[in-house]
Amino acid sequence: MRLFVALELDPRVHETLARAQEALRAAKADVGWTRPERWHVTLKFLGETADSRVQDLSAAVGRTAAASPPFDVHAGGIGSFPGGSKPRVIWMRVEDEQGRLDRLVEQLEREVSPMGFPPESRSFRAHITLGRVRSPRGVKALLQSLREQASADAGSVKAQEIVLFRSDLGPGGAKYTALARAPLSAPTLQ
Repeated sequence: MRLFVALELDPRVHETLARAQEALRAAKADVGWTRPERWHVTLKFLGETADSRVQDLSAAVGRTAAASPPFDVHAGGIGSFPGGSKPRVIWMRVEDEQGRLDRLVEQLEREVSPMGFPPESRSFRAHITLGRVRSPRGVKALLQSLREQASADAGSVKAQEIVLFRSDLGPGGAKYTALARAPLSAPTLQ
């Protein structure tokens, strides 16, 4: 099964994400738009994984979460990967000023790397995927819309738990199933 670890979003950001996505849809570009129930911040894509490894991965996710207190993240700023005239992924940036999200990812990497899941070769860039460009049709209008929506702001929300998800691909897109949830629970140092 295909697995990944993610930070789920507080539903309060969904309204802003939906407005930004709707404005981008008006460009009528050939984009597969992500449905709200699929919005999350991927911390680590694990890929195809044997069922027998879920218990150990769940424990690793739990240890990762236990090492971090809940913290605030800010969702804002629309962009694309790659930048420039040929976007493939449309996203909203997620960040925190204290670097706790980066430390959470580093801890997760330390937990799963010995299990045979190599560290990412690219630096972590927290984001919420709003859509994936399928063809060049309408890209010029989409790029203009991206510029207009660049400052969309969903505000700050509390990061409270991480989730081990299974992703099942189907004709209607991916379906995500939570296999394990782990609350961020380390005490905050004063």
